[in-house]
Amino acid sequence: MRITIVVASILLSVCATSTRKRHFDATILSLASNSTDESKSKLDLRVDRVSHGETVLNGIWEWQFDVDNTTMLETTFYSSDSGSENEYKKLPHGIPPISFEEFLDQHYNDIIYENFKNCSNLKAYKNKVETPWQKGTYTLNQCRPKGHGMPEILADGFYKIYIRLSADPEIHIVVVFKISNTFY
Repeated sequence: MRITIVVASILLSVCATSTRKRHFDATILSLASNSTDESKSKLDLRVDRVSHGETVLNGIWEWQFDVDNTTMLETTFYSSDSGSENEYKKLPHGIPPISFEEFLDQHYNDIIYENFKNCSNLKAYKNKVETPWQKGTYTLNQCRPKGHGMPEILADGFYKIYIRLSADPEIHIVVVFKISNTFY
């Protein structure tokens, strides 16, 4: 009997996750980025409006430094009902400080690559031997991230993602977006 329940539970979860659908629309409102040394990392990333309520990401990231085991990445999420700067509250989501190589192994393909593979020159990551992170110029062209790696359901409101890459140089990226729930 127990085995039947376990098998049924596994089948139900597989069926449920195979039909998962995001129940919200996200509109990127702003993006700010900086580097402590533009000779090693120069970012020119921007949000462009293409129509009412629709934005895209464009820009370049000139990555001219080597990644090693001291290169760390972390993300912090905040939310606000109104979007007012002093109302943002820290959320439990995010990525605690991990090495950049751990980020590549655990999160890059599901979050970054899935959202930007059709509008950038980013490559899928296999492992540090077959596809090490390369110096170069990475481009975003009319990117409309679909929310891969995000929860299925988010409350209406404004969200801010703070990304910190601590290396030489240190890099900061802040993305603000608005969530509107959909019922279709």
